[in-house]
Amino acid sequence: MKRLIIAAVMAVTLAPLAQAKNAQAVDTRVNGVCGAMVDALQMADPNVVFDMCWRGARDAYQGSPTTCPKKIKQFEQQAEKLDGMKRGEYVQIGEAYRAGCNIGKSSKDAGY
Repeated sequence: MKRLIIAAVMAVTLAPLAQAKNAQAVDTRVNGVCGAMVDALQMADPNVVFDMCWRGARDAYQGSPTTCPKKIKQFEQQAEKLDGMKRGEYVQIGEAYRAGCNIGKSSKDAGY
């Protein structure tokens, strides 16, 4: 879990260094972050993690400012109801969504 969080923080920290100038560059930034999330996972399905990361980026970039916080809160509440491996898997998927939201918001805020 610690490795997953460190990878996400590094990916979000390093992502602004890639000066995205168009939609293709934004896609590259999101792919980099989501790929790092997949590389760091231990329990969750890599396809689900990648898709949820992209969904978070899309929600942050195209959705209203309250979309990501609302969905992140739902992930946290649902994780509280689970235990064991199911909880760990759900937490990883939620963290991927959060990382996607962070990169989507930073891209939007930077005017890309």
